[in-house]
Amino acid sequence: MANCRIMKHTLTFIAIILFTLGLTHSVISYPEGAPSGYAYDKASNYRSCAYSGCHSGTAVFADTTIAKITSNIPSTGYIPGQTYTFTATVTKPGYSRFGFQASPQDSLGNYKGTMIVTNTTKTKITGTKYITHTQSGNSQSSWSWNWVAPAFGSGQVKMSGALMAANNNGGTSGDSTYKVSVLINECFKAPSNIVATPKGTSVTISWSKNNCANGYKIMYRAVGASTWKYITLPDTASKIIYALTPSTNYEYAIASISNTTLSTYTTTKYFTTLCQCDLPIMVVDSIGSTALKFLWVDDNCGLRYKIQYRKSGVTFWTTKIVGDTTDNWIATNLKANTNYEWRYRRECNATGTYGSVYSTIYSTTTAPSIQVPDLIKITVIGDMKIFQYSDGSVKKVIER
Repeated sequence: MANCRIMKHTLTFIAIILFTLGLTHSVISYPEGAPSGYAYDKASNYRSCAYSGCHSGTAVFADTTIAKITSNIPSTGYIPGQTYTFTATVTKPGYSRFGFQASPQDSLGNYKGTMIVTNTTKTKITGTKYITHTQSGNSQSSWSWNWVAPAFGSGQVKMSGALMAANNNGGTSGDSTYKVSVLINECFKAPSNIVATPKGTSVTISWSKNNCANGYKIMYRAVGASTWKYITLPDTASKIIYALTPSTNYEYAIASISNTTLSTYTTTKYFTTLCQCDLPIMVVDSIGSTALKFLWVDDNCGLRYKIQYRKSGVTFWTTKIVGDTTDNWIATNLKANTNYEWRYRRECNATGTYGSVYSTIYSTTTAPSIQVPDLIKITVIGDMKIFQYSDGSVKKVIER
């Protein structure tokens, strides 16, 4: 009986030791993968594998020759909805067990995009927003997975990770934990630096192209209209829209296109078309023999008028720009009894880039010069003076 009691105590002691060893193993070692929240990420307050109850030591920022996370996302950034591949790698000679955990989050710790396991034997998702190694995967030092980029407007995403090299000594000592992260910018988004330049019944809209777009879509309408009009464009940086209503407020927005994917539109922007810059009515009168007077009907649209004239047969025009503060202008120092050609146009902005077409070329002749006869003789008879001229005319003046 005593021997049975001793054997029972011995078996109990051995069971306690085995239980304790098993408990200790479950506390200090995670060969089957790290629990959620140890990816050196914002949501977990930057915890890593070098944490009480996991692995001893201090987590350090890794040299990329030792530990890194890479992807096939281009330097311009991710396109929302596209699938990319990430790879975590840790390299430390002499170590036989390795592990990792990673999570894509924004600056507030929100999970962004969707991670997809591509090798269910070596990796797994834990806690919905973390990916880690499996027990089968802890004997390798590199793991890959896919990531579907998040929706438009998600902005910059950080793929945070904690990578570990373990010496497999059955405890927490001697292991190395590395903190790594990769910042990923959102590439595909609406264009920027948008400018609308109205030109009467048309407008030129320009923008800075988006690196990840291969086309753009403009939506526009007169303010108050019930429906939008749409224009789809190839990869370009500007578009002229014609046949608009003059002196009208318009609203518009632009989105980028990547193949068949449309980004969000920009915030709504506005422009006002200019007035209808039509050709005015202009007439010309001869003033004496050396001047022509140009007259026209002014309106609220024109800012200035451009008048050009030249002698018939001459190539070059003489140009005069007259502000719309007047409705006439006189060209002087012309040649008498000479045929002149002239044309004109209305300009409806200060630079002259928006205006009517030129008028037809018209023709006008200045008046002949007036010849004054020479005085050849003065005869005085009493109070009368008689003036005789070379053309035979006589002028009598009585002086009292």
